[in-house]
Amino acid sequence: MAVVTVAAIGVAASAASAAVSFKQAAEQKRLAKEADDAAAKAMREAKSRAEVDHYEGLGVPLDAYEAEFESNLAVQKQNVEALQEGDARALAAGVGKIGAQSAAAAEETRMAMGDEISNLEKMKADSKENINQQLIEMDVAAAKEQNIRHREASAARAAAISSGIAATGSAISGLGEMAPLFGKSKADRRGSKIAETYSGDAPIDKNTGKPMSAEAWAGMQGEYWAGKDKQHYKDVKGGGYKWDINTNAWVPK
Repeated sequence: MAVVTVAAIGVAASAASAAVSFKQAAEQKRLAKEADDAAAKAMREAKSRAEVDHYEGLGVPLDAYEAEFESNLAVQKQNVEALQEGDARALAAGVGKIGAQSAAAAEETRMAMGDEISNLEKMKADSKENINQQLIEMDVAAAKEQNIRHREASAARAAAISSGIAATGSAISGLGEMAPLFGKSKADRRGSKIAETYSGDAPIDKNTGKPMSAEAWAGMQGEYWAGKDKQHYKDVKGGGYKWDINTNAWVPK
């Protein structure tokens, strides 16, 4: 009974160890998924902030340039009206000069507006390129981090599964060793009890010259009690008998 109890404890311990290991493997898988979800959420939020283009809403103040064009036209009109009050010769000479000045002013305004539009478009393009580069760098960093996290989680999970498999193997082996204890015939059970009762009377093993091992002694008794009657078993179990090595039988002392 003590042997059975010890074996049962060993099997239970191995089974418990296997359960803990498989639970740890499942926990590693759950933690890895939670980490992936958290990282994905953080990445979405970071990308959302990175994608905000603060230059997108900027524009060239066209109203100011339009007002400048209108101001030039007003000045040109005033100059022409002033010349009209003089003689025809002065008017003909002055109109050309006013036209040239007005054209030069308009061209200067147009070029300034063009430069500002060009600079703003370049600023927007640079901003978009900077955002794209940031997003690419974030993707690369996230991929590296995810690979590292997956490798670590996979290694921990594999170790836990391996430990669980090993513990399961131990439990199965223990069950295999226990099977004979529970699967013995009636004669074997009687033999084990008698061998335990007379453990100090085991005969000498002819091969080793030493007393038989407990297993061999129990096995011999199992063979002896096959077919023996119940009363004989009770008498021997009660004591007062000895093993006769010549006849391989129990005889009264």
